[in-house]
Amino acid sequence: MPNKFQTLLRSFKSRFNTSLFGSDGDVGATTRGRSGRTYAVPSTGIDWESEVGDLRHVPVVQACLNYIIRNLSQCPPCVEALNAEGEYEAIDGSLLVDLLLNPNPDWDWWVMLFAVVADYMEDGNAYLPIERKTNGGLPSELYYLPANIVTPKRDKKTGMLYFEYRVRGVMQRIEAAEMIHIRHGVDKRNTLRGVSPIASSVADAYVLQMGITYSAKAMKNGGLVGVTISPKALPDGATLDVDPKEIQDLWVDHATGDGAGKPFVSSIPIDVEYPNVTPQSMAIDTMLDRPESSITALMGLPPQVVGVHVGRLAKTYANMKEAREAAWEECLLPLGMAIYGQIGTTLLPQMSANADNERLTMDIRAVRPLQPDLDALYTRANNVWDRNLIDREQYKIMVGIKPAPGDKGVYKQDNVPEPVAPAGFPKPKSPAKAFLEEYAEEVALRREQWIDGDGMKGFE
Repeated sequence: MPNKFQTLLRSFKSRFNTSLFGSDGDVGATTRGRSGRTYAVPSTGIDWESEVGDLRHVPVVQACLNYIIRNLSQCPPCVEALNAEGEYEAIDGSLLVDLLLNPNPDWDWWVMLFAVVADYMEDGNAYLPIERKTNGGLPSELYYLPANIVTPKRDKKTGMLYFEYRVRGVMQRIEAAEMIHIRHGVDKRNTLRGVSPIASSVADAYVLQMGITYSAKAMKNGGLVGVTISPKALPDGATLDVDPKEIQDLWVDHATGDGAGKPFVSSIPIDVEYPNVTPQSMAIDTMLDRPESSITALMGLPPQVVGVHVGRLAKTYANMKEAREAAWEECLLPLGMAIYGQIGTTLLPQMSANADNERLTMDIRAVRPLQPDLDALYTRANNVWDRNLIDREQYKIMVGIKPAPGDKGVYKQDNVPEPVAPAGFPKPKSPAKAFLEEYAEEVALRREQWIDGDGMKGFE
């Protein structure tokens, strides 16, 4: 039991040292949405979450999420262990992999992974509660809680981490040992939470939503954007009894919808003006490029692979291969490693006796953009083999062939067959043998000249 001094000290730390103990609420928040999330948009007090709604309803955000999950679904989870050479290699029969592939009776892993990825990107946090119904207290099932209803906290008395979530108005508590918390970095406003990688794009998302809404309304209204109808100027003292609503309804009936193109006849003199507000003057066709670029960049995806409109500026058939590789290197691999790594950190110590030498990762062997260019691979292997820089064992390893026991120490120069002479001709000499014979002949000749010449004088 902690004494009063320890309790006071812990209380002091939890109150003033958020770097170590976190905080129950946001510190210095600028904008706070209805779900409690904080959007880091400076110099504004606008509730951007209320303005935009769920970021997943923004088409470019959903397109990025769809691209991510379609590609990550090619990579099943796997556990790797350190071998004798200090390298990680996949192992079979992992209880953790079995749990992930069948997390609970209602969900499979790919459905749960999509929920995790979406919360991780939008909120910066994802939560998977752990159930222990069987296996002697080992984790037996995993479930999903939406990030916007979960709050990580520290107990004021013990300093222990726990999680709160609300169900039908009733607050529930989950201890830290029973929750997998996957987060993106650290939110400085609340160091117990991660920070959304796309939170700063909420204003860009608003621009996209308004651009889409504007285009849709322009189409719905027959493409007529902003028309002004007013009676013509009358002589001084003259009056005109006009019902503006009647003129408006008549115009709408003849100029928009199914009535577009009907002749319009007014019983009164009117002026019709079109304000200079058109899709062209507002640059709607290019205005949305920058927000699309910002959102795809925050997710680490080249826009051309996602298929969004701005991708046309960089998309060519020649660079799509490089763009797909960049998507894996900049987004998919780091994202997958972050998610699986944090799951493994929580569950491996509970489910494996060799957790210190194991890691949870994803199997990328079937991912086509990450496979080596076989033409380039064989070219490199042939070059170093031809120069006798590697033996046959190393050559086979480079090209993906299992070496044989007799391959080690055998170089290409050892495989050059002795030349075969045609019938009736002497057997030709190999270059090395001919050189040694010529060298021996030269040495013998010089020795003979030295003995017969002045070299023997003084030894008579």
